[in-house]
Amino acid sequence: MLHQVVRTLPWSHVITIMTAVTSPDDREWYAEQDARNGWSRAVLRHQITTGLRRRIGAAPNNFDRTLDPADSDQARELLRDPYVFDHLGLTGPVRERDLEHALTDQLQATLTELGWGLALVGRQGVLMGSGG
Repeated sequence: MLHQVVRTLPWSHVITIMTAVTSPDDREWYAEQDARNGWSRAVLRHQITTGLRRRIGAAPNNFDRTLDPADSDQARELLRDPYVFDHLGLTGPVRERDLEHALTDQLQATLTELGWGLALVGRQGVLMGSGG
């Protein structure tokens, strides 16, 4: 399987995986994720350095008791523990409000850089589910 996936990746990505990841199982996982998600080499390096494979699904949850098995696996893949927000420049323990502000500021700066016609409509909003 690894050989098939590696054929689809840029050579620099293959070298990155082979030099930065020691476990054959982890190499295969990162190669598959890279091919599936179309990561840049910088993103691939970041995911390896921050241990994405061990962080995915590591957050405490009760999905296996509350959801169907297929839904439980999918929901678990959405969670990471810990989340890595190094790009925000926050250090030490961070309050949720500070994290929210840093993430929103980063989003606002990104939209501003993208140019005219994009807008950040608000900092918080109510999400409406199918139940209203």
